[in-house]
Amino acid sequence: MQRLSRAQRRSDPLQLSYPNDPKFGEQWHLLNTGASGGTPGIDINVTDIWDDYTETGVVIGIIDDGVQHDHPDISANYDTTLDHDARDGDGDAAPGTSGDNHGTTVAGTIAGVEGNGIGGTGVAYDATIAGFRMGYGADGNTAQIVENLALQTNVDISNNSWGYGGFFSDDFSTPEFQPAAEAMLSAVTEGRDGLGTVFVFAAGNGRESGQDANYHSFQNTPHTISVAALDHDGQVAAFSTPGAPLLISAPGVEIVTTDRTGAVGYSSDDYVSISGTSFAAPITSGVVALMPEANPELGYRD
Repeated sequence: MQRLSRAQRRSDPLQLSYPNDPKFGEQWHLLNTGASGGTPGIDINVTDIWDDYTETGVVIGIIDDGVQHDHPDISANYDTTLDHDARDGDGDAAPGTSGDNHGTTVAGTIAGVEGNGIGGTGVAYDATIAGFRMGYGADGNTAQIVENLALQTNVDISNNSWGYGGFFSDDFSTPEFQPAAEAMLSAVTEGRDGLGTVFVFAAGNGRESGQDANYHSFQNTPHTISVAALDHDGQVAAFSTPGAPLLISAPGVEIVTTDRTGAVGYSSDDYVSISGTSFAAPITSGVVALMPEANPELGYRD
């Protein structure tokens, strides 16, 4: 059978086999047909390779405020044995408070289950995910971050949809943050049997307040892929923090993904449309997860 070109596949939807998940059509970042009002073709161009690569076997760690691992669109791809909660000091990285909603949205963006007839689809829908919980704001501290970063040697990719505000507050040359730098160096040295854990970080949402990725060591270290956000027309999002360390941009506006079920979460539904570089990062992590299936020898710098 002859493989159709991208243009041929898009021009004749009958030639395509898409997931039967009902919200897939709303996920413009996966396949932008213009239905969202954006520019057709402005997407991550991933559907054409799903026939060959969906990434079974890659493990993605999600350092965040917890993941609802029993969500019906997440549970099949979640490995609870890798969980760690640095905030509560136990092995269950599930959300612990009503405000712990962020990690679940990130998780579904990466590895929402494909073909189960509910919700949407993750970028790397056969990948394995695990949560590494920490607190934000007054509920978090540097020790929690270091504790979770040190465990990223156990995963292939580490998604970090978080960062610091202010200016030069997270400086790896200071005694407070030097342990974080050392933990990341250990992971890129020892992770993936020496090929290095891949760290993906959100650039931040501070463009309008004068932020720059250069001001933050987590984003400007050479051990990190820092990701900016685009809208469905391919334009930089108004909130997306700029800066020389940014390696790539990815969709980050009105991303449809999983939400915590029931009354908690961002919406009354089990799914949400949400924006931020927090979602450009997991989209990138999903794409990175597809790469080792094509070339398992890629190092973290590759």
